[in-house]
Amino acid sequence: MYPRTAIRFFLAFALIAVVFVGGIRARDLEPAPTEALPGLENVRAFAPAWTPGGVQYAVDGGRLVVDRGEGWRPLDLPEGVIANAVLSDPWDLQTVYVGAANELAVYVSRDGGLRWLRVPLASEEAGMVTDLAVDRASRLLYVATDTAGLFRLRDVGSSLIASGHLILDEPVLQVVADPQGSGVAYIRTPWRLYRAEAFGLRWVQVAGIPGPTTALALAPGAESTLYVGTANDGVWASSDGRRWRPIHTGLVPGAGARVRVDALAVDPAQPQVLYASTSLLFGTARVRPAHVGVAMSTDAGRTWQELAPVTDAAVVELYPVAGRTGAVYAVTEFRREPLALGTAPPLRAATASVPLPAGRGLSWDMGLAWFLGGLAGATLLALLGLDLWERRHRVGPQRTRRRST
Repeated sequence: MYPRTAIRFFLAFALIAVVFVGGIRARDLEPAPTEALPGLENVRAFAPAWTPGGVQYAVDGGRLVVDRGEGWRPLDLPEGVIANAVLSDPWDLQTVYVGAANELAVYVSRDGGLRWLRVPLASEEAGMVTDLAVDRASRLLYVATDTAGLFRLRDVGSSLIASGHLILDEPVLQVVADPQGSGVAYIRTPWRLYRAEAFGLRWVQVAGIPGPTTALALAPGAESTLYVGTANDGVWASSDGRRWRPIHTGLVPGAGARVRVDALAVDPAQPQVLYASTSLLFGTARVRPAHVGVAMSTDAGRTWQELAPVTDAAVVELYPVAGRTGAVYAVTEFRREPLALGTAPPLRAATASVPLPAGRGLSWDMGLAWFLGGLAGATLLALLGLDLWERRHRVGPQRTRRRST
């Protein structure tokens, strides 16, 4: 009797402990109220929504902010982390990647920013993450840095595993990749352009483009197209990274004009819609730029038309509104507060402090805790039932003998 009683006591204690821990975990994951932001003022990176009306993220002054349709709100990162790059998963909007400005590390959250996993890249080297790109179908994340080249990370379960490293002696300014699994990926440095081979295990330098590249934009699809902005010869396009064609109609004012492309962007929901900001270059010994503004193409770059003039400064970043033709936000070299151009609505500020939405469900450790608690409870109930059954059958014959005497 004593061993069985000890087992019951142990199981009861385990049940109570597990359920208590599960309750604490659930309480910790309840979203806390977040402050409302007056607006975006110092945008350093932007992850536009992949679909119309979807979730979008931004890095504003080193902190991560999110807009889920109710305006911009901050998301807490681990203590001490300064954000410099951000990317959302096109197939799972609860998954977001953040590149750090004060260390060579990536942080990933799979529950909309409630919890973060740190993935160090090169602990012995100083530097920061400059850009991120994802090939979601191939489960690859590309991480560009300013001091350590490009890292290729493999997404395995809930972790990111290092599976490739391209060492360069110059900073990687930009990386783009086709999220649909074609293996297409490119990186841009101040002087060179590289193309991925074997899904990023090898990289080759790209030739055939006049002058240094200034901007990249990738239109995914059955035949993905890379658009490249140049320092003085407009926009060029290629579907294989080997054969290039200029796409200047309506973008370059005439023969002999020197056009610098300051930024490029593709509408995530409409790959045929492109945006480009340009400046005209004058002079030889001393080049003087005349900032033109932002142009738009709705036919994959075959023709361009002016969208909005911006003449006081060069537009260095373009953030399209997914699925809304002619709507784009611009950041200039002197003003990091996004400008709404074309039909883009003003960026909304949140008006009240409300909880952020919870994650997409129980995490694996919470699920395991509740499963073990349920298993312990079921076992305890089974033992109690067995004990009652044995007592009933043990008492029955005694009663029968008393009646017979």
